[in-house]
Formats: sequence, structure tokens, C-alpha cells
Amino acid sequence: MTRNPSFDEVLESLGEVLEAAPERIFWRGRDYADDGRVLDLAWGPGPALRAQVEGTAREPYRVAVWWDPTSDCWQATCSCPYEGWPCKHVVAAILRFMDRFEAGEDLPDDPGTTGPTAAAAGDGTPPPAGARPGEPAGGLERAMAAGGPARAVASSGPDRVPAPGGSDRAVPSGGSAPAPASSPPPGPPASAPPAGSAPAGRPGSAGWRAEVDRWLERAGSDAPAGRGPQSGRDGHPGAGPQPGTDQVVVRLYFYPDGLRIAIHRARWGKQGLGKERPLHFDPLSPWLPSPAGPLHRLLFRMLEHPVPHPGRPGAATYDPLYEIPPGMVDLCLELLGRLPFVFAGDGREPLRIEHEPYRVEVVAVPAGDDLTLTTRWFTGDGRPWSPPAGSVGIPGERYLWVQWGPVLRPVLTAGDVALHLAVGARPVTVPAAEVPDFIGRYLPRLQRRARIQLPGALQQQIRDGAPRPVILLSEQEGALVVELAFAYGDGEPSIRAGDDEPALVPGGVRVWYRRRPDLERAAWDQFAAAMAAVDAGPGPDGSVRLFGDQALDFLAETLPRLAQRWEVRGQERLVRFRVSRSPLRSQVRVATGIDWLDLDVTLASPEGTAGWEALLDALQRHSRYVRLDSGVMARLPEAWLQRLGVLAEHARHHRRRRGAGGEPRSSGEEPLRLSRWAFGVAAHLLEAADRREADQGFRHLARLLDGFEGIPEMPLPRGLKARLRPYQVRGYHWLCFVRDHGLHGILADDMGLGKTVQVLALLLAEMEDGRAAAPSLVVVPTSLVFNWVEEARRFAPDLRVLALTGPRRAPLFRQAGEYDLLITTYPLIWRDIAHLEARDYHYLILDEAQHVKNPDTQTWQALRRLRARHRLALTGTPVENHVLDLWALFEILMPGYLGRQEAFVRRYAGAAAEPAPADGRPDPRVAELRRRVFPFILRRVKDEVARDLPPRTEVVQYCEMLPAQRKLYRELLAAYRARVLAEVDRAGIARSRMTILEALLRLRQACCHPALLDLPGYRNAGSAKLEAFRDLVHHVAGGGGKVLVFSQFTSMLDILQRELDRLGLGWERLDGRVRNREERVRRFQEGDVPVFLISLKAGGTGLNLTAASYVIHYDPWWNPAAEEQATGRAHRIGQDRPVFSYKLITRGTVEEKILQLQEQKRALAGALLAGDGQLGKDLTREDLEFLLAPD
Repeated sequence: MTRNPSFDEVLESLGEVLEAAPERIFWRGRDYADDGRVLDLAWGPGPALRAQVEGTAREPYRVAVWWDPTSDCWQATCSCPYEGWPCKHVVAAILRFMDRFEAGEDLPDDPGTTGPTAAAAGDGTPPPAGARPGEPAGGLERAMAAGGPARAVASSGPDRVPAPGGSDRAVPSGGSAPAPASSPPPGPPASAPPAGSAPAGRPGSAGWRAEVDRWLERAGSDAPAGRGPQSGRDGHPGAGPQPGTDQVVVRLYFYPDGLRIAIHRARWGKQGLGKERPLHFDPLSPWLPSPAGPLHRLLFRMLEHPVPHPGRPGAATYDPLYEIPPGMVDLCLELLGRLPFVFAGDGREPLRIEHEPYRVEVVAVPAGDDLTLTTRWFTGDGRPWSPPAGSVGIPGERYLWVQWGPVLRPVLTAGDVALHLAVGARPVTVPAAEVPDFIGRYLPRLQRRARIQLPGALQQQIRDGAPRPVILLSEQEGALVVELAFAYGDGEPSIRAGDDEPALVPGGVRVWYRRRPDLERAAWDQFAAAMAAVDAGPGPDGSVRLFGDQALDFLAETLPRLAQRWEVRGQERLVRFRVSRSPLRSQVRVATGIDWLDLDVTLASPEGTAGWEALLDALQRHSRYVRLDSGVMARLPEAWLQRLGVLAEHARHHRRRRGAGGEPRSSGEEPLRLSRWAFGVAAHLLEAADRREADQGFRHLARLLDGFEGIPEMPLPRGLKARLRPYQVRGYHWLCFVRDHGLHGILADDMGLGKTVQVLALLLAEMEDGRAAAPSLVVVPTSLVFNWVEEARRFAPDLRVLALTGPRRAPLFRQAGEYDLLITTYPLIWRDIAHLEARDYHYLILDEAQHVKNPDTQTWQALRRLRARHRLALTGTPVENHVLDLWALFEILMPGYLGRQEAFVRRYAGAAAEPAPADGRPDPRVAELRRRVFPFILRRVKDEVARDLPPRTEVVQYCEMLPAQRKLYRELLAAYRARVLAEVDRAGIARSRMTILEALLRLRQACCHPALLDLPGYRNAGSAKLEAFRDLVHHVAGGGGKVLVFSQFTSMLDILQRELDRLGLGWERLDGRVRNREERVRRFQEGDVPVFLISLKAGGTGLNLTAASYVIHYDPWWNPAAEEQATGRAHRIGQDRPVFSYKLITRGTVEEKILQLQEQKRALAGALLAGDGQLGKDLTREDLEFLLAPD
């Protein structure tokens, strides 16, 4: 029993159709439904769904979805060429139906369906072509039949056929019972006239494209012509069967989706065939056809695989149909020709299946200037022939089987069978104006499926030839659009790369060329490679869009190479993207004034000129091209590209200053006015110029600053009570030179080389010569106030010195004008800024200037507010960790010289972080920065003056951890490694810094002494380092020496202090809590105390502790410069004994790995100040994995 499903079941089961669709097909269908491509959606009983869906063809595709009660599932068909099931058009129709149902919208009824089945409703609506009585026959079926493979070949009847009448009895040809005078032809109706004539209602000139598209959709793959079918009975049953025998009766039904047959058995008697009954599969039936040859096997195969079908009206038993696969139609009909009782549908006259094939071909026939596509038919011996009226075509794999009346004959085709059937059914005429489009886009597609006979004149106009690649250039919305197109013969470049059609291309007047896709692909590959060279690729439409320098690089470098092989069009119409092919010539002129430099820059080529304004515009665009006054873009020489960043900030400052106050601008471009500080900028640009001019003042200054050779010697002040060493005398001369030329500078001598005494000599000379109209201000760390007061008293006693420190310092500011030298500290500068900025200073001097490396601090911002005629910085490490240290220092000394902070970091920080190149050459940006700051920095290291200092020995002493200490360390390492790396993966290095520092701190504390962690069970654990410290201190004190001991942990100093007490050794201590620093230093320097315990931050800089000849670094830290400074407390001017520096390292721990990373920091400090080298890099995840790796 079968039944119609309920509506809920309809929705659920339609969902199963969607689930059968591949994911790609489903989402394409979803897009089609959402885009409104589903048209004429109708719902009818059955149930059945019909729609039209817009696709890639000109006409919408026809979709039908219906419920098949016999198989209890949905069936679907679509007129698109897609071979899978379901297609995207079916999916779109179902989804749109569900969307409308869920929205509560009504659907129009299918006008062709008025009941569960048209036949049952008795409305007179005929069933589909070739349908059997009792099948659904509404509008849905008619729509399906319209696109099916079984088509009329020629007829004058309407586009449908009455349902064939049925009969229980029939008489075979040659039998005793007479055949009826006429019988309705089985299968679909005719829709075309005999071959060669124009049918009524054929597609007009406006519809030929849609009809050809339909031909191509219905056509299959190329089908080779075959030999004629073989028949064992020469098309007729011969003498006929013996009366009283059972016979096999085969009835042919032509469905939209192919051929199906019914196999019956009936007894042959005197009155002809008796009542037909379905033949069921029984391989032992004694009356099956004999001998058991191909026909026997075919019937067995069909009996094994029936297609379920409702029973025939009046049939007592189930009457199955058997589907003939498309590839077996030819064989099936050939073999059925051997049987005497083969009928068309329910006809009563047996078919005569002929074996001699006829022939049909598709031809293009001139009709004036129009062109008509139709078919021509020929008999086996070549005589013209036309299928009789009412003929029906059945496509096989090799043959088109034509049936008219009682005859079924194979027709041989030159290609796709279905295409010949379609053309024969509905010929088309192409108007003369549209013949070129037909030839280019449709004829090649038709020729891929069948041999098309063309008129001789047209055949001669189709030629072979190679494509001519053409580069097309245009401008769209700020982009340069580059396309590759192809032309053939003398034609225009109408074919874009990747176009599948047309296959024939116009190549002149009435000439077409066959495309060469292989040569086009080869050219396209070359084009794509050329685009890859400028980091570009084609978009969805095959064009390439280029912007800015990318486009200009293409025009300047890539396009000329392509133009050597290919034609280029559109370049002459470009406006925004015009590129000079000539090299730029540069001219720079520099003139000096009282405290300024005038810089005049001109770049020229035959296409125009540009000045510094155009250069600045190029820099703001981050471009390598400058716009000339003619609008042409010219590429800047490489030497200028490296120098543009240097010019930028000064040019911006000049532009702002010149535009302020409404000053009028002259028609010509003014020179760029720079401060004398920008000497290095001007010199840098002069080096790159093809033609350079500089006045005498600039040339003289250049000679002096270039290596400081020829700096005039100045007499030392009379009141100086110190004997300066030769390098200190040269430093004094340099300070005087900087002063005389209105410059500012950094005295960056290595620690211990006597920077303080050189500055005291300068200040004393200023006082003696009367140049100091105001006091000078020196800013120092708190720990160095005593040192400056003491050294001024010793070396320059004539200087009046006032320390603005202490809780009762407020009244001192009123007396400041009476002194030559004022001293304050970094912690006090911002607290006292209201007093300090109230006066001008002769010199502003920053000692240990690395303390002001952070521009976000109140101290740095307060220093920027102070006014001084001259500014000096003293530091042994102007760059400790980052190049921003240098910018912060120069921004106080010479505001604006190194540009804005953001621009400086963007240009130089990246170069600083990159690894050194394999060839050892520094990054050009690092060299550029060094040239900019070199004239204002005087740097001497101890190696240069080694003859004036005693030797120093560096010793790294490794310690093996004690068992309990090692157990603790490993537990901490495992826990922190997992925590730190997980945090870094989640939040990144920057946001995980506190976690990283905590981990490293705890691990280092475990190396120093487990008691620092204050963990239960480890408070009394021993430390290998403490034992090594005990041995070293005992050795130094036992020999009468003195030792400086540095640690970053004051709690570690507490432990060391207790250990020294236990050993009975005297000690002094200096950390952030100590008040009487000067007294403690004096007791150590002049007394018999052997050990000085010092916090690295509190005593690492500024102290003179030459009484010690031994230094112990109890725990290492990242910054090697800080450790170097600490060692320099003992190894400095005034030391007359060799110095030994010991660094205690716990083996196999983070300390040992820190020691390796320290080398990168040394490279950072040395890169700018010592010439070549590589700036260090920030901590990376690889560094962390290295530091936290298990030992």
C-alpha cells in the first residue's frame, strides 16, 4: 500500500533531501535562495513542488520535486547540466519553500495539478509523454517532460499526445489477426517539422541563444559514431510462433528520464495473443527465450532490477517496469529486435526494429545574411530522407532511434545524439548582426559535441593563429589596474585571461581565429610571475590592482621588461601613475649663519624638478618616489632613501615655524633652516648629493667635528689643583670646543676615567674668564652629592659650591645666585622645580645621566623645563638597554634634534632588535643614527688609556648547589616554567612581564640562599655560594686586602653581614637606608675595615673606592653595564694595584644562562658609541625557554 504523506512529514522528508546534498552544493543553494533567484515557486498535490531558478544560463533552470509513493521518497529533476544529485537549484527551491512556509506565506497552486493525480481526477489533463495510465500527470509532469530526452522528431500535432489506449490482445506482423488501421504513436509529441523546413512557432531572432543553451544543456558527452545494430530477424518476426505456446511480450515506454520496458508473458493462440501477465524473475522458467544468448542475459538482468511502478488499471497483479540505463539503450533495442512481440507503449501493432542505420547531421545553412541551424537526414545509401510526421526520437549512446508507426530505426549521428535530437526538434535562425556572437561563443561549444557542417565561405574565415598578449593599464579609485588580455590576428584585445569563451575570436573583418588556451596559459603564468615580483596577484576578475609604491615599482621596473615581449596599452592615459625613466640628479647647498644652517635641496630630471617640500611629502607617504613639479613620479636614489628619515623632523619643524603667524610665502621654495645642532643632518645629505656646495663656515666646522682632529687647544684654568692625564686634557679641549660653537654634548668616558675633574676644570675656566653670567647646575644621584662637593673642594677650591639638599634647603634657593656651582639630586629635581626654573643657568650638567632615560617620569619632564645656555651629560653608559635611552638624553640636551619619540622608535628600535647580519655589516639605520649623534659625544674606554690604569682580572667562579638547595631549585623551576610559558602563550611577553620577573627572582634567590625564600623546611638549608663567599673573604682579609661585595638583595646582605660577624671580620654597609654615606666611605677608604657590603643600586655608580683591590658580585643581573660600573668603583683613576673581580655563579641554573644573555647587552651599549656592532634585542619566548630549561 502507498499513501500521501502528511504536511509535517513533507517538511521532515524534504530535510533529508537537503542532508543528501554535499556541503558545497548546500551552501551554494542557500546563497541562491537568499539572493532571490527562486522564481515561480508553486505547490501542488501529490505532493509536488515546481520552480524556476536563475543560474548561469540566460534562461532560468526548471526544477521539479515530487513525492514518489512507490519508493516512499522524494524525486527531483532539474534542467541544468549538473550530473550530481541534488543540484544547487533543487536545494534553493526546497529552502525557499521552507522559508516561505515558516513565514506563513501562501504558495500558489501548480496550475497543472488539480488533484492527487490528473488522471484520477478526470479533468482531461493528459499524462506525460509516454506515460502509462494511472500515473500522476499534472503540470509538474508536463514540466518534467518538456526537458526530457525522448522528443518528437517531426510532427504537425500539438505539443502533447493523448494517453495511449490499452488492449489485452494484439496481433504481430505476419500473424493471422489483422492490425488496427491506425494507432496513436507512443512517446512524447512532435515539436518540429520535417528536416530542412522552418517549423511554426520556432525560436525567433531574440530567442536563439536560449534555445542553443537548451541544446547544450541536454547534450551529453561526445559520442563516437558506431556501426549499425545487428538483428537476428531482419526487422520482422518471420513466420511467427507456434499456436498454444507462451510468448514474451515487451512494451516500450519513453519517459523523460529514459527508456523503460514492461515484460509480460502471454499465450499465443488462434486469436492472437491472450491476456498479458507480468513476467517475474524465474531463471528456471522453461519458456524463456532460447537459445540463452545476449537477449536471455539482458532479460535476466532487467528482471533482477525492476523499477517500482504502480499497477496498470485493470491488472490483477503488480506490473513492474524495468529501467534501461542510457548506456544499454542501443544494445537493448538491438536485442529486442529478435523478439516477435515488441510494442510501443500500449499499442496493438508490433514494432519492426530495423538494423540498417540511417544518418543525420547538423548543418548551418545560409539564409541571406542570416544563418539557420537545422538537421539533414540521409538513408543508408545516402539518399535524402525526412522523418515522417509523428516520429519520435529515442537517444541511445551511439544512435538516435526514430520510431514512426510500427517502425523503429537507428540513425547514426556525427557526435552527441541528444544534440542532434534537440536541433532536429527545434531549428533556430541566427540574425546576421548576431552571427559573430554565435560563431565566437556557441559554435565552438556545439562543435565539441558534434560535427557541424558549415558553409564553405564561413569555413574559410575560421583560421588558426597564436594569441597576441596585451597589457592593459587604467586607473580606478586610486589604484593602478593591470590586466592581461589577448588579441588574435588584427583584432582587438577582447579576451581576458581565464575566459572560457568565446573559443573563436574575431581577428579582423569577417575573420575568426581558434583560440590557443595552451599559449594563453603560458603567457598568463609569465604575467602572474611578474606580478608576484611586486607582491601582487590577480583578483576575482583576473585584474591586478596596485597602489602607491607597488604600482610605481611595477611601472618603473616590471613593465619595461614585459613591454619587450608584449604590447602595452593605456599608459599614455595615466594621470596619477606617471613614472620617470630618467635618473634623478641631486644638488645640495649649505650656508651657515650665527646659530643656524640654511639647507637648499634640488632633485632634477628631464621630466621636472623637486625640492625639500616634495621630499617631505614623499616621506609622509612612506614612499620611495618623489613627485616632480610636472606631476611625474621619480624614484629617489638609494642614498637619499637612507637619509630622508634624518631630514623629516627638521623639515616638519621648519614648515610649522614658517607657517606660524601668517607669514607670507614666496612663490619659490625657501631654503630649509636648521639649527646648528643639525650639522650632522646637513653633512649626511651633502654626502649623497651629485653636486654639493657649502660655505667656508660649514667646511671649517666639518673639519673640526670629523674625528675632533684640529680642535684648538685651550689653556687650563689657573686655579685647578689637579694634574690631568693626557686624555683628560683632550676631553677639556673638546668641552671648550662644544661651548664655543654653541653646541651641547655628552662626555661618555668609561667609568673611572675622571669625568668629574674634566667638568670641574671647564667650570673653573668659565668662572676665571668671566663667561659665567649665572651659576651652573649639576644634577646627580643622591649618593654622589658628597663626592661632587669633596672633589670640587680638592680640585677647584675657587669655585663657590652650594648643595641644594637636606630637609632645610628651602632658604638656600634665595642664596643660589651667589654661587658658581649648585648641586641637586634627581629625586629632588621635580619637587624643587618651582624654585629651580625661576632662574637661568650657565651650564646644566647631568651626572650619571642614564638615570633620566625614561621620558615618562616627573624627573625627566622637570629637567626639560630648566633653561641653560649650555648643557652637558656625563655617563659611562648613555645606552643601557634600549635606543630610547639615547633619545631621552638628547631631548633634554637638544630638544627636537632626534625628532618625535614615536618616529625615532619606529625608525631605529626595529634595527636595534634585529640580529646582526651574517656579513658583519651593521644595519644602515644604526650607522645613520651613529653619524647623527657622533659629533656630540666624546667617548673613551679604559682600553684606550690602559697604560694609565693597573690591570684588572675577571674571574667567574662556579658553585655546585648543595643537595637540599638543588631539590628546592628544581621544584621551583618545574612550577614556574609551566606557569610562565602558559601565561606567555595566553597573553604575550609584554603582558606577562610581572610573572616572568617573579619567576626569575625566585630562582635567583634559590641560587643565592634558600633562606631568602622563607619556605618551611628550607630556612636552615645551606648555600654553596655562601661557602664560596666565606672562602674568598677569608683569603682577602687574611692577606691584608680589601673587598667590595655587591648584591641586589638587601636580605642577602643581612645574611652576609651575619656571616662576617661569625667570622669576626669588620665590615661597612651601603644601601638605600643608610644616611651617613660619606662617613662610611671614608671609614672604608681610610680605615682598616676589610669588607664593604654594597647594594648594587645604592652604590653601583659615582663612588670612589680605590682602597679595595677585590670585587665580589654575589649575584649577577641582566645589565652588564651596572656590574661594570660597580667594578669601576675600585678600578679607576687613583688605583695603583691590580684589581680582581669575582662573579659567583651557581652552575646549571638560570644564573649561568643569564651570563650568556649578558653579552647581548654589552653589544647594545657598544654599538652607538664604539662604531660598528649590533644593538641588543628584547627578551623573547625562545629566551624564556632557554632560561627556564631543566638543567
